Amino acid sequence: DLGWWSLAGNALDSSANAYNGTNSGATPATDRYGNANGCLYFNSDYVEVLYLPLNFQSDFTFSYWQKLNSYNHARVIVDLNENAICNGTPHIWQYLDSVRLGMCGTAAGSMSMGGQANLLNNWINYTFTSGNGITNMYKNGVLYFTLNNIWPYTTSAQFTLANGGNTSAVLHGEPSDVYLDDVGIWTRVLTQQEITDL
Repeated sequence: DLGWWSLAGNALDSSANAYNGTNSGATPATDRYGNANGCLYFNSDYVEVLYLPLNFQSDFTFSYWQKLNSYNHARVIVDLNENAICNGTPHIWQYLDSVRLGMCGTAAGSMSMGGQANLLNNWINYTFTSGNGITNMYKNGVLYFTLNNIWPYTTSAQFTLANGGNTSAVLHGEPSDVYLDDVGIWTRVLTQQEITDL
């Protein structure tokens, strides 16, 4: 693992790497198992994790659980970038009536991760793997779509949860009303079984 953020009331990385994040206002909430303080609720808040040794052109996997509390067009759920620069890095946001994965800075070529009617008030795991120019998105452990693209080269990376973390999103000016839980990053492509077990 590069990092594992359970979001159990905080933004600490429980992996041996200790890439601890900063929680800017998100509040502890009940997670998908019914555990009090087991996840974080965001509403005009965000968590940010900086200085990760991650190259988006190398193999990696990003996974998280979400439950949308309300739907808001153009609001960001996950933003990955380098030095807060929007240059085609992975970006998950609410667009029209769906949540989409695409390249920061454009909706062109982005792919729907599901419509708002299916996402509201439901816990859903999203995991995407990237390797050899192919990005696979899994929804609750099942392959949902494949995106043929090459992410930008980066020497380090950062991610922002539930808000824009790059200059195009006016740095934390696009908050989502969402519950988030169990965020993980790996510097390899997880197997199908590993994704199923998340």
